[in-house]
Amino acid sequence: MQNIWDMQIAQRWEQIRANARLQGWDGNKKLTIREIARKNGFKWYHKNKDDLVCDFISPDLKFFFTRLKSLGPKKCHHLMDVLELALHNINSNQSFSSDSNKLHEIQTESLKRWNIPDDYPVNLIFNTSRIIDLFERKSINSIQGIIQLWSILGPEKILEQTNIGINTLNELQNFIKSVNNSDAKAARHWLPLNETETGLCLRNALLLAHTRYPVKHLKTIYLRIVEGYSLEAAGKESFLTRERVRQLELTYLRAVEQRLKFFHHEWHKMLDAWANETDWDDIVRTFQFREYEVTIISAIEKILSKTPQGMARRLSEEQRIKSWLETAMSHPELSASGFDLQAFLDAYIPNKWQHTFIRELSSKSNVVIDYAAGIVKAA
Repeated sequence: MQNIWDMQIAQRWEQIRANARLQGWDGNKKLTIREIARKNGFKWYHKNKDDLVCDFISPDLKFFFTRLKSLGPKKCHHLMDVLELALHNINSNQSFSSDSNKLHEIQTESLKRWNIPDDYPVNLIFNTSRIIDLFERKSINSIQGIIQLWSILGPEKILEQTNIGINTLNELQNFIKSVNNSDAKAARHWLPLNETETGLCLRNALLLAHTRYPVKHLKTIYLRIVEGYSLEAAGKESFLTRERVRQLELTYLRAVEQRLKFFHHEWHKMLDAWANETDWDDIVRTFQFREYEVTIISAIEKILSKTPQGMARRLSEEQRIKSWLETAMSHPELSASGFDLQAFLDAYIPNKWQHTFIRELSSKSNVVIDYAAGIVKAA
């Protein structure tokens, strides 16, 4: 019995029972497991064709334990799948309103209250590939399209769509419920609402994108983007191939860039600050990022560096460093006793460039830096 009645099955059954109580369902006495299974494209075993849904959702634990003795672990999990579908169908029949226009009005009102634009993209709301595929097949690309699809089809017809299972449907249904109920706390799982619930927030949008990755993958992305590890080294600890690490980096950067581009006002402010050579730490503070969000910050910096403004800034930086190096190399005291490094830095180099300048100067083969004496002289 222990091999069958494991913790996972127990937890699933308890959740099913709790949902049944919440719905106030006392059981259709004629509804069979096999009937529900067939309706939703599942198979159920011929010798168990007369099993009733109500018996397995019944609070009669003695009967339930007795019936489980005849099932193996695989059948037990399969049974839980069918029971979840049964309750979902019952819940759908009770909760889905036939007045789709009224439902659509309620949902639209919530979006207006939160100041969410009608064109907010679906790929910034969901990252489940099956939901994204469904929206692509239906040519839906905005939050308003999601609302309309749900109002027209309802949960039962959506469940009939290709590759849409009960877990995928539940995620979509929970999102719709949060909008229906104007439940900002629940909606934050999908929508980056600001603290006052009066609009969207770039920082929260980036955090949502970040936290959708498993911890193992986030560590790999950190090593690659922040620490600059090679593809092979970044994937070594998590046993990921070079190609998988490359894919993770690209999808992460794409997710960050998509959100930056949607919040175009903040994005252009970043670009302007970057083009005006504002210190990166100042930009980070302006947008209120936290120190622990270093992966997001590094991803933004990487994306900025590939823009025309970023390339122009890099070229300007290189030209400045080159000019300062030429001044140092032509210093009249260089070939004699050497010149004072700190005095040169104070006279020519802004504070934020001094570390870079010293690194570049020390790489020159024809000069030597005596750090103890603070002198630069010819090699």
